[in-house]
Amino acid sequence: MSKFERKSFVDDKLGQTVTYEFSDYRFSKNEIDFNYSLPKNYALKYFEKIDINPLEKGAKAPDFVAIDFENREFSEKNFVGNKTLLLFSSTGCGASKDVSDFMYSSDFKLSNKLNLINFFTTDSKEIVQKYFKNKANKFPIIADRKDIENSYKISVFPVLYVINYDGIIEQTYIGEEITDFFKANKSE
Repeated sequence: MSKFERKSFVDDKLGQTVTYEFSDYRFSKNEIDFNYSLPKNYALKYFEKIDINPLEKGAKAPDFVAIDFENREFSEKNFVGNKTLLLFSSTGCGASKDVSDFMYSSDFKLSNKLNLINFFTTDSKEIVQKYFKNKANKFPIIADRKDIENSYKISVFPVLYVINYDGIIEQTYIGEEITDFFKANKSE
């Protein structure tokens, strides 16, 4: 085998391809050191941004107004008096899928002390609706809002902002840290 490719598809469209190339190998019963090199400057096809600079702890969460799939309006007013989670995800991102699979599983319930809004800012409403076709709609979902993505300085997916009662960013989580946060904050 000289090449192995892993492809992920969303709605029958190629989202990403990871290619592993092998050379100078031989099969042996003896244990040997396996030398490999990781791809340089690898990024998802959709999101070829390299710098990860989310908003910092202590910053005021940017204002926004958005309509979710249930035609409910959400804005920074939702932060007042509530601890709010803003989750930025993508249908073409494997880490976002892992977080979504955990959050939308039948046995997961978020603590009553927390409100969550799930953003799919670079995905169209149609793509996100297909993505959630067989999942219970537990949280407000907002799609196709690149302007909100930009104001929250999203350069990778997934990113979770924890916003306190006064609209201040209390904490930021990226990637698998998000699932750990949800495990620690699930309702029993």
